[in-house]
Amino acid sequence: MMEQELENFLRKRKINETAINNMKSEKLDMEAVRQAEDHELQKFLPAFGDRTAVVHFCKRFKHNRGSLISKLTEKLKTKENKYTNDGGNDNYANKLKIKTGKYEKPTRMIEMGWMLNGAYVRQNKGGGTRRLSVLKTFKYDDLLKVAKDLFFPKGNSSKNHKIEEYDCKLLDYTGNEVERQFSVGDLFKITKLTTVRFYLGTVKKLDESDDEVLPQTIPSTSFEIGTERTSARTRSKKAIESTVCVDSKAAYMQPLIIDNISPPTETEELRHLTEKISAKTTTEKAVESTVCVDSQTPYIYINDNNSPETEEFQHSISFSEVVLPQQSFGDINEFLHFNAPPHLNENAIYDLEETEHFAVIKLNLHRGHIFEELTKEFETIGSGESYTMDIKVILPNGQTEIAFDNGGVLRDVLTEFWNSFYDECCEGATCKVPVIRHDYCEKKWRAIGKVLLIGYRQIKYFPTKLARAFVEYIILGNFSTDLINNLLLYVGICDANTLKSALKNFESVDTDDILDVMGNIGCKKIITKENFLQILGEIAHALLIQKPMFIIDTWQKILAFRISNDTLIEIYETLAMSNKNVLRILSFDKNEQITVEKEKVFEFLKKYIRDADQITLEKFTRFCTGADILTNNSITITFNTTEGFRRCPVGHTCACTLELSTTYQTYTEFKCEFNKLLNSSIWVMDLI
Repeated sequence: MMEQELENFLRKRKINETAINNMKSEKLDMEAVRQAEDHELQKFLPAFGDRTAVVHFCKRFKHNRGSLISKLTEKLKTKENKYTNDGGNDNYANKLKIKTGKYEKPTRMIEMGWMLNGAYVRQNKGGGTRRLSVLKTFKYDDLLKVAKDLFFPKGNSSKNHKIEEYDCKLLDYTGNEVERQFSVGDLFKITKLTTVRFYLGTVKKLDESDDEVLPQTIPSTSFEIGTERTSARTRSKKAIESTVCVDSKAAYMQPLIIDNISPPTETEELRHLTEKISAKTTTEKAVESTVCVDSQTPYIYINDNNSPETEEFQHSISFSEVVLPQQSFGDINEFLHFNAPPHLNENAIYDLEETEHFAVIKLNLHRGHIFEELTKEFETIGSGESYTMDIKVILPNGQTEIAFDNGGVLRDVLTEFWNSFYDECCEGATCKVPVIRHDYCEKKWRAIGKVLLIGYRQIKYFPTKLARAFVEYIILGNFSTDLINNLLLYVGICDANTLKSALKNFESVDTDDILDVMGNIGCKKIITKENFLQILGEIAHALLIQKPMFIIDTWQKILAFRISNDTLIEIYETLAMSNKNVLRILSFDKNEQITVEKEKVFEFLKKYIRDADQITLEKFTRFCTGADILTNNSITITFNTTEGFRRCPVGHTCACTLELSTTYQTYTEFKCEFNKLLNSSIWVMDLI
């Protein structure tokens, strides 16, 4: 129904009554006028000036604004009079002033958590995340006292831990100690975060007895222990700080999986285990298999085919001792390979969760169907933070792929998973944005989010082809990257070049070209030089944020606020594929003796990387590491002297090692052979 204001305006414009009655009969109110096209209004208002004036009037006029403001003003006055009549003081007036922005609140809302020995303490163990309001002037000592009172009321925690038994520090959200000179208000200004999180970092004080030196031996067992993790999850564990591998044959490390045994948490248990090991030592013998204890796997499988003993109880282990020379570990690298796992980054996705108690998911996946099968598996399990994956791949001929998963298999599986995801569930050229599918419910999208979480936590694989603004909105709740730059990567190369030219000089671009491009990306307005940049930003926001909002909401339940903006920037800069980044991680094996032939082949490889395009770089890193992104800090180059038909580059994906022959005479010969290898549709996985 036509509003009276609009009718009065039409009469003021001296519009004839017939036209006004026609508009009434067609129910043209202000909202309908604002939405109508010009040619539709022309039926009622033939004059162009009348149409323009009416549309402008309807857009400018806000029907309820005056009455709403009046009602709110009346309500506020009523409340203020009520406080005055009740004998109240000026607190209410002060609150009104604060709300209008004349004064700043003296307090801010913060979050406080508890980190025990570097691991996040959950709520059911007396920890959890507490939200509280503190004064902006609070500094290090004030916040530390608040944290102690929260998690150690009256000096004791809910699990009967005494505060006197621990050294306490105040940590920020990155895991670093808070600088003492900064107040809460200063930290909010520095970090630019809406909520700042602190942690009470506690480390148990060591007694003098804890400094005893253990015997310098490495036990190697001779039977398999435990197939389930039921009892292991009930015991307290500490992360082992390094990985020790003894390998006499393998060219790359193959871990011995260890299950159902927790590292002792008390000095007495550790001493008892040491005495037990010493009591059961046997004569020295050569180690024929790999022994690997990884800090990321607090469970133990022990598997040595040479041992006949298999019947002892789980807590009683028969060991054969490998005695190390009485030297520092740095002097025995000629027969021991130390693979220190990457330090758990407190900014990373898994920084707020316990890095212990991970159950192993053993999966058999079929090559070519990894995306569907892995998604289906994660639909039926809980949060991906509580699991690690141990995967075997089944080839199309039904045989199991000959490989041992020490990282390389999982990297290869996740690469195929995300490449299939880009093809089946995403739109975009260089950067990808997921799209809604009628056959994908929330349960399936959550499963994909769990794969992202566990993949990054376990091997630092992150799908960097996803649009950065899209990922920032999921993890941080907002985006800081430029939407238009993301849009230029989202559209095809041809359309991106047209848009770049229009951004530089709008008049230089052919009108048909720019209209064609804008139509392809869903533009609904007439483009001019003045509104082009604004409309492009609106379209970018619609395509990258608004359109996949259901997926964003689903993934936020799994990934929200698990990583800082600085770390996310580092991920996209260091993991992203580029010639410079790949060259940066190439290195000689430290045990390799450099010769002229090796230097020459190494220069061939660097030239090959400099000349490679994006697709070739992805194939190269997948051949060497199993992943099409840079998940590792280095690719180690080793050499052999094979020639003829036997000469072929060999990639060791678990150790991220590339083995090359030194018999290449020219760069052309090297490039030709490497191109044939990378462009081959079949790569054979084998144990070497």
